[in-house]
Amino acid sequence: MEFSDFLQWPILVGALVIFLAGYMIGAARARNERDLIGPPPMRGSPQPTPVSSNPPKLSGKLAEWADLDEETEFAINNALAQGKTIEAIKMLREATGKGLKESKEAIDRWR
Repeated sequence: MEFSDFLQWPILVGALVIFLAGYMIGAARARNERDLIGPPPMRGSPQPTPVSSNPPKLSGKLAEWADLDEETEFAINNALAQGKTIEAIKMLREATGKGLKESKEAIDRWR
């Protein structure tokens, strides 16, 4: 057995220790950066946004639309809560017989 054979093991063990230490430091940094970014992503499907069962009542400039029944008003509020502005405009036009411009302006004020 030569002297060079005894030198190989400490070098290999030292290299392994350095590699494992670097790996553990990198993993700790990644975990800390992830914590700074925000909470981990949720598993499963996201919960739907609840729609208000108490829609706001029309007031002020929208008083002209007060002849809407509660069902239509509720449907328009649901459409607006879901981001379906065009659907809300269509429903308002059908319910009142007003033009596109008037209905769009009313929905913009309604929001």
